[in-house]
Amino acid sequence: DLRVASLRVVRYTATTAYDALPLHSDGSSLSFVCALNTCVGGGTTRDVLLGRVPVFWMRNVLYLQIIFLTSVLTFCCWPRIERDLGGDDAHEAFCFADALGLGAFAVLSADIALKESCQPLCCVIFGLVGATFGGVTRDVLTKQPVRILHAHVNGRPKSLYGFTALVGAPVYVALAPRFPDYPNCVAATGFLATAALRVAAYTYKLTLPA
Repeated sequence: DLRVASLRVVRYTATTAYDALPLHSDGSSLSFVCALNTCVGGGTTRDVLLGRVPVFWMRNVLYLQIIFLTSVLTFCCWPRIERDLGGDDAHEAFCFADALGLGAFAVLSADIALKESCQPLCCVIFGLVGATFGGVTRDVLTKQPVRILHAHVNGRPKSLYGFTALVGAPVYVALAPRFPDYPNCVAATGFLATAALRVAAYTYKLTLPA
């Protein structure tokens, strides 16, 4: 679980540090602050609402270590990567890694809520919160439109994002109580439902009807 979740931590840290670069406010420290809030924002909101304290990143500092290292590397290396290789934060590799992390956080957050004896609908909402609220924090801190709340970003239609978590989380919540002897298979089903839909949405520019 931590390995898959770490993929998204790396992706979020890199792209948030990238978004923070034009702000030019104390360099790498700004990148770290923005990346930290982005990566832990959803899970922290979930843990606080559920009364799970200390929150997850205080119990496992590996998240902080990944965030710090990746933000520093991004701040130092990203301008050259963008200049020499034409990379940007919408590159296929980033979006694929984000899809994996999106599925992981949706399932992990829904699972935590289930274990806290929340009602199924609440578990689905926590899945959405864990998967997307970090991005909300990123957009606010970097003065960008909150992407999950807009159909168009920078004049371009935005493919399905938060909706994918609202597909995978209910799949997990529905199957977990019915198949308690197969937790890994159930988690993989919810994870794949989210990740596959996100990859398809990015690849084929799928959007919700206007």
